[in-house]
Amino acid sequence: GIADDASVSQSEVDGWCIFSDGKDELRVGYIAVVDPASSVFVTPSGRNQLTVRNLGPSLGWAEGFTLAKLGGEVLSGTSNSIAAVGFRRGDATLYGAEVLEFGVATEKPFTHISNLIFDFVIDIDADGVGDVEMLAIDLSSLNPNVDPGTYVTAQVDATGALLIDWEVRSWDFNDRTAILPFTLVSAGGFLPEKFDYTLYAISGDESEDIQHGSVDLAREIVPDLNSFGVAPRDKIDVTTSGGTGVSLWLFQNNSLPAQIGVGFTR
Repeated sequence: GIADDASVSQSEVDGWCIFSDGKDELRVGYIAVVDPASSVFVTPSGRNQLTVRNLGPSLGWAEGFTLAKLGGEVLSGTSNSIAAVGFRRGDATLYGAEVLEFGVATEKPFTHISNLIFDFVIDIDADGVGDVEMLAIDLSSLNPNVDPGTYVTAQVDATGALLIDWEVRSWDFNDRTAILPFTLVSAGGFLPEKFDYTLYAISGDESEDIQHGSVDLAREIVPDLNSFGVAPRDKIDVTTSGGTGVSLWLFQNNSLPAQIGVGFTR
């Protein structure tokens, strides 16, 4: 059936209607966006066990993270108000490097992610002072010679040196979730495996939401599957290892109110 890959994709249908009274005709063109919806959710099913189900008619993607924090501290009900932030170690075979991925969700959808900036100020030594900066931003904001529309991550060290990191592909039009990859120190980046952060979610009108949180990959909840599709009317059982607590799940093919969920492991 029709499915959405949740990666900068959009299906459209267009045509026209003819209205006639037998004498005069009015031809009206239309265009519609088709966004197939899954209905994926997660429930605990035993010790270190979660079940991810899809009750919808379309394939649904599930992306699992360790929950860092829910909610922002300033805004509510906007495309840059923070709903949730999670983290996980990226797949080294996919990236060819050691990477940390942030899973982020906003309270309302963005039309295009380039309308937002996610600015993580990283405190490495827990002294309350930012040491390095992780940005998710449209590349044209960093290089005016580039056309807008390419969304990237970038790192800024304590001297102000800028490293363009990865192109962000795990987002979709008119959605409210994204996966932001950043290279770890072990692979030449500036991001350690344990840190505190202050996240600024900034929109084009310069309003910003703020979230303070912490990340420690040593305490990561690690599902044996953390990025997978669930067929319509199917379920997948997931076993977790590592830390215990609350996991954040992004369901990027769900309808907007249901694009995030949480799982509890013990």
